Amino acid sequence: MCKDKAKFTHFYDDEKKTCFPCSQIKTPNPTQCNKCEGKIHCVECKLGYNLMNGACCKVGEYYKDSKCSACHKRCRTCVGPFSTDCTGCKKGRIFFAGFTDKLRGSCKPAGFSIFDTCGPEYQMNQGRCLPKANKGHANPSTLCDKTWN
Repeated sequence: MCKDKAKFTHFYDDEKKTCFPCSQIKTPNPTQCNKCEGKIHCVECKLGYNLMNGACCKVGEYYKDSKCSACHKRCRTCVGPFSTDCTGCKKGRIFFAGFTDKLRGSCKPAGFSIFDTCGPEYQMNQGRCLPKANKGHANPSTLCDKTWN
């Protein structure tokens, strides 16, 4: 249909009987689509955007209800359907995979422990491993930079 155009860089509009570039598809951020199949389905996004259900969303966004929405503030990346469905965490947070889906999970603060114990130099405080107050650690509220599994 768009014979003189490179495959997937244009789509054919049946109503208008002409070819259009993928940057004119009917999805959020259409100018970020490199390749498409039809007028509503992107198959490849430009750098800095993630392909989600045929749409290009910025890194740090997910696709739901025909729009891109921000991931939760703890997530670097997420997939939805909720903003808390993290696939990557922001600096200072640790990814804990979900029970049924190992690719999506939650982002806990550094030092968070899913167990009741911490390493020998740390003590449990509200679900976190904090350094024990001694000569080496002047501020006991500082989060540890180790996690114990």
